[in-house]
Amino acid sequence: MASSHRLQPFHLFALFLHLFVVTLASSNVEEVNAFLAYYDQHVSDIYFSQATAQWNYYTNITDENSQKAVDADVAASGFIIDAYVNASRFDAASFSADIQRQLKFIKDVQNYALAVEDEDKFRTLTDIIAKMNGNYGAGEVCKTNGECLALEPGNDDVRLEKIMATSKDWDERVWAWKGWRDEVGRANRPLYIDYVDLKNEAANILGFSDTGEQWRAHYETDTIVDDAKALYEEILPLYKQLHAYVRRRLKKVYGDNVDLKSALPSNILGDMWGRFWGEIYDVVEPYSDATSVDVTPELIEQGYTALEMFNVSDSFFVSLGLQPMPEPFWAKSMITKPTDGRTVVCHPTAWDFSNRIDFR
Repeated sequence: MASSHRLQPFHLFALFLHLFVVTLASSNVEEVNAFLAYYDQHVSDIYFSQATAQWNYYTNITDENSQKAVDADVAASGFIIDAYVNASRFDAASFSADIQRQLKFIKDVQNYALAVEDEDKFRTLTDIIAKMNGNYGAGEVCKTNGECLALEPGNDDVRLEKIMATSKDWDERVWAWKGWRDEVGRANRPLYIDYVDLKNEAANILGFSDTGEQWRAHYETDTIVDDAKALYEEILPLYKQLHAYVRRRLKKVYGDNVDLKSALPSNILGDMWGRFWGEIYDVVEPYSDATSVDVTPELIEQGYTALEMFNVSDSFFVSLGLQPMPEPFWAKSMITKPTDGRTVVCHPTAWDFSNRIDFR
């Protein structure tokens, strides 16, 4: 599988793994356990360095941090690919189901499969992902007066998500919806075309027909597509009624812009993607005189900060018997948008830094 572009072994980790090449018996339980123990002991160091570089880029989008994130991915690939090569030398069918699953996990190296064949392609894919994330985080839509609005967050009244959540002006919503896609989508479209090609190439190296088949394999069942279709058919009658009800309510607000015999316009469903309909509850509420379940007005009245809301959430989960968030979460998370001029990806995501301590 190796080529002239093969990555060099990653420091002592990869060197240790290479030692297994000449000593492993493909069905020896003791040796596979030693390999898995070593992998588990050291892989967290690799992923921690990689996640840290990515975090630094997401929380401060600069060309320098983008390059550092790409370099961290390339550095990690040495260890990950060597682990893949060595895991592939075992006869998985000779071991328990638990060991088979661990070996399968190690061999599913995702994008890193490209590094086996061509480091330049892997670096290109990593760079594409970084650029698309940067475009997403930095994208703004500008008015004719020069005022530019980011997606989220920011001044509560001057952001695109605020428009998508509260505006009843059809033209304004179209401006925000289309403008954001023109700004971010056009920049990312050529990158995404190359991304799909390279992702599929990586999947092919691992024996999958495309990335979709690779994703579905994670469910460890051959019936996942049929299962999803069955669930869809089960909820379809209710969804049709819900869809028709929401459509008729929206027509009362937006008039002829909503066709009662057609699809719901995505730009009036409450957010930039039409995913969550919570923000249109005031329009579709079935029983307006019932007690409200929206606590937002009360939180505003009491002056809750973002940090206080996180603390309340943490206390709630602890009351259910779960563990409290560790100290690194409170010390290192980016809970509010920084005010120091940095461009950041302000979209809620949960980060696991793979060391069992640092979660942000």
